[in-house]
Amino acid sequence: MWYYRVRASGAGGDSAWSELQSVAVLPETPVLAAIENDDGDGDYLIDWDDVTEVTSYQVEEADNPEFDSAVVVYDGAASEYQVEGHLTGLWYYRVRASHAGADSPWSDPQSVSVVPDAPVLDAIDNPDGERDYLVDWNDVTGATSYELEEAEDDQFTSPTVVYYPGSPSEYQMTEHEGGLWYYRVRARNAGGASACGRTLSRWA
Repeated sequence: MWYYRVRASGAGGDSAWSELQSVAVLPETPVLAAIENDDGDGDYLIDWDDVTEVTSYQVEEADNPEFDSAVVVYDGAASEYQVEGHLTGLWYYRVRASHAGADSPWSDPQSVSVVPDAPVLDAIDNPDGERDYLVDWNDVTGATSYELEEAEDDQFTSPTVVYYPGSPSEYQMTEHEGGLWYYRVRARNAGGASACGRTLSRWA
């Protein structure tokens, strides 16, 4: 914020100063770097370029690109913010710079995905080799659906999705074709898909 006043001068001297007027010069807008989180966990760094002559930065977080109901998660002088243990989902961030009461425009946003943990398949109980059996796994926090794959080999060369999307953490097989079948499951939410849990096989 800059303040100005003016006075007139002549042979008789100087006038009194005028009343003050002020003007705000906004800081430059920071450039927010792409957020790297290849493993999809809840720990990642939000980083942006330094802006000269600013005193602080604010980082906003939202679960939508319009930043409705956004929350300021950082207000400080450093040009980075470390996120740790974040909830699963797809998250959006933007940053602005501040100096002497003047705020820059918000930066272009960046997004990052935090995916659910991999589900763990329970042992498939079908000792008699019947064609009706239950494939069951644990509930995963933050998951909105599950995807169950079936294949005839443990490499899942040509897998078939037998259950998706679905929110219950189980799937009942009925009148299944005979053979040795392999199963794996993963959890999904807005942030994407988890890794697949352990592979289990069952004769039918």
